[in-house]
Amino acid sequence: MVFISKFEDDSVNPVLFKSFGKLKKDRIKLDLILLIKKAYIFLKENKQNFILFKTDTKIVRCKKPEIVYCTVIDRKIQIYIKDGNRFDIRSTIKKVMSTLNDIHFLKINSGTIVNVAFIKGVSNKEVVMDNGDILSLSRSNSKNVRNAVKAYWGYNAD
Repeated sequence: MVFISKFEDDSVNPVLFKSFGKLKKDRIKLDLILLIKKAYIFLKENKQNFILFKTDTKIVRCKKPEIVYCTVIDRKIQIYIKDGNRFDIRSTIKKVMSTLNDIHFLKINSGTIVNVAFIKGVSNKEVVMDNGDILSLSRSNSKNVRNAVKAYWGYNAD
C-alpha cells in the first residue's frame, strides 16, 4: 500500500482518509499518474467548499454549505452553523461576504448574510430560517432576496 501525505511524521492513519484507487505493480506509472490527477481534482473541488474563520481562541474550519447565516452582534460576527453551533469572529460583514463569495449567500440587511438553502420563508419585512430564527429584512434588499429565493426554489410566478 502506498500512502502519500502532506504530513511529515508517521502519526497519520491512512485508513481514515479517502482512497483514490490502487496501484498495480505492472501498471504503476500509468496508475500513479491517474491517481494523482484524481486526487488533485478532488482537492481543487473541495477547497472551495471550506472556509477558515479565526475566533478569539482558535481557527475554525467549516463547510460553506453548512453556514446558515452570519449576523453582527456587539461588533462581532456571529456565524450560525447547520448543526446548531455558533462561533464569533472579529470581522466586518463586508469582509465575511467577500470571503464567502458564493451566490447562495445573500445580504438581507446591513448586518446579516443568509444562506438561501436554509430559508424557510420570506415576507416583506423578515426572513424565516429552517432553524426557526426570524431575521429582519431591509426594504432595500427585499425584492432581491425574494427573487433569489424564488430562483433557488425554482418558483417562476410573481
